[in-house]
Amino acid sequence: MFPTLIEFGGTRVPTYLVALLTGFCLALWLGWRDAKNLGFRRQEYLDFGIWLLIFGIAGARIFHVLFDGLGQDYLALCLNPFELDGFSLPEGLCSTNLECVRGGGGPVCNPSDGLCYPARDCFRVFKFWSGGLVVYGGVIAAGLFAWWYARRREINWRGVLDLGAWGIPLGIGFGRLGCYAAGCCYGKLCDLGLAVHFPVNSPAYRNHWENFQDALQAQWQSGIEGSLGVWPTQLMESFGAFAIFLFAYFWLRPRTLDERLPKGSAFGISIALYAALRFVLEFLRADERGELLSLSTSQWISLVVIGLALWMNTRVQKSATS
Repeated sequence: MFPTLIEFGGTRVPTYLVALLTGFCLALWLGWRDAKNLGFRRQEYLDFGIWLLIFGIAGARIFHVLFDGLGQDYLALCLNPFELDGFSLPEGLCSTNLECVRGGGGPVCNPSDGLCYPARDCFRVFKFWSGGLVVYGGVIAAGLFAWWYARRREINWRGVLDLGAWGIPLGIGFGRLGCYAAGCCYGKLCDLGLAVHFPVNSPAYRNHWENFQDALQAQWQSGIEGSLGVWPTQLMESFGAFAIFLFAYFWLRPRTLDERLPKGSAFGISIALYAALRFVLEFLRADERGELLSLSTSQWISLVVIGLALWMNTRVQKSATS
């Protein structure tokens, strides 16, 4: 796990942010050739891409705050961090802030319960570069902006959406690599050979320390440090997203360019494939997320996305043949 890629002068550059921007820049670069055919000028396309990034991040962050069940946590982090769940150090109860800092449990020790807590931070809700983005929120917000922009500029909006058929999974692929580096979005316990162990003080480790102390201590005695073995859900989603990108760019894209497939259909197919992938992988995730009727928020959104994608492709096909 490498949550910080570069650190200089007290400034940390999160690996997650670098991975996210790398995926975005590559998607923007790949889309330029097709964007020219849609009527974009170079500077206009760059401006369009920057606005896509802004809307995408804003939508992803808003969905995270609203639907991941962490809204009250952000409020408590601003008003009174001691209302959050404290972290107990492996050595026992803390008595000083320095012990919490060294143990990675948060910089503030609460002497009344001996647990470590994060420092007060009213701006944490805006710090997306530290993690906490919901893919679907970004896709919905950026997609709506792209549709509005294309209609306003009288550009073929279906062709604009098709740019996302390969751009979105490419960005997700890099973004999930960033998740793996940050240790977020981790999976449930796994005893198979593909299981991964996250280091001490990672989100998975803290979860296991609070809920599976006996198993964790038994693992330590066997010489394995870090969290218990978990499903590598971040890598699984990353590989799946890259596979969708390859399929969309090298199979769907040529068929939309020569009109064997109507414009707009590539986006519908690609987003439906991702929704199906996400629906399955959500069963393997263990990080804290919103839930309704035994399904996560993302699983419900996946079902809606699949339905909308099928409906959209049906409409596109009918429009192409009429």
